[in-house]
Formats: sequence, structure tokens, C-alpha cells
Amino acid sequence: MFFELTGYSVADACNAAGFLGVATYICNYTLLSLRFLSSESTLYFCINTVAATLVMLSLTQDFNMAAALIQGFWILLGIVAISLRLHRHVRGRMDARLGQVHRVHVHPAE
Repeated sequence: MFFELTGYSVADACNAAGFLGVATYICNYTLLSLRFLSSESTLYFCINTVAATLVMLSLTQDFNMAAALIQGFWILLGIVAISLRLHRHVRGRMDARLGQVHRVHVHPAE
């Protein structure tokens, strides 16, 4: 119903998503190249995963197996990379808190 009211079709929306995905890839790579982002940062993988998802969405209207496979790979790799970084972050915070607790309770040798 939304698309009927606006005069746009689902295909138009999917094409727009694809173009937005391409622009997102280009911006992410530019930020990486200019060293505003690190390839180790969680943000880099989040942006890349969003870009791949947008391009994959566009493939629902004009399917291409090769493009779908590479976008699927980027989405999967992005999810794994984000998960690993979030796990390390949470584990680091827990280790830091445990270290503080141990320091408080440790008595210096007399």
C-alpha cells in the first residue's frame, strides 16, 4: 500500500537500496584508506555488513548468483567479525572488573 501511495514500486525501493549499499561501500573504503577507520574496528565491519545487506536486498529484484554469493560472504564474515570483537570487548571489561576486585582484596606482604 505504501508503494501505491508514493508512486514507487518495490523494485524501485530495492534499486535505491542497492545504490545506497554501493555508496556505503565506497564511503567505508574511503574512510579506511584515509585512516579515519581501522580495519580492526567494529565500526568498519558494521558499515561493511550494512552495505552488503543493502546490495543483497537489491538482488531480490534483479538476481545475480555471483553477486549474491559475494554479498552473502561479506554479510557472514561481517557478523563473525563483529561477534568476535564484541566478545573480546565484553571479556576485557569483565577481566578488568575482576582484576579490580582482586586488587582491592589483596593484602600487601608485611
